[in-house]
Amino acid sequence: MTDSQKKLKALKSVVQLQFDLAQARLHKHAAEREVTRALIAGLDRPSRLAGEDPILSAQVDLVYQSWADGRRAELNTILARQTAIWMESVSEARQCFGKMDALRQVATRLAVREARSEAD
Repeated sequence: MTDSQKKLKALKSVVQLQFDLAQARLHKHAAEREVTRALIAGLDRPSRLAGEDPILSAQVDLVYQSWADGRRAELNTILARQTAIWMESVSEARQCFGKMDALRQVATRLAVREARSEAD
């Protein structure tokens, strides 16, 4: 193995670690977004149960909907923040993938060049 190949192998290891870390962050941020989405979806509930007093049920619904609207607004703010972080993670993972692909191409070219020089 030539010195160039050793350096390239070491660089590929570093970039692979960066990519693995970026993917882990991406999955973590995606999971956080899904939890928040589930919490938002969980705020929807049936308005009335059978056999309840309709006036009491309407009052309970109004109180619940008022609370749920406030909670939904809070969760949407959290979701927006999480989405921004997730988008940064996507960008980071793409960059790391691009680095890995570029190193793969360099390794291929280096191998071809060294094979030609050995053949000469």
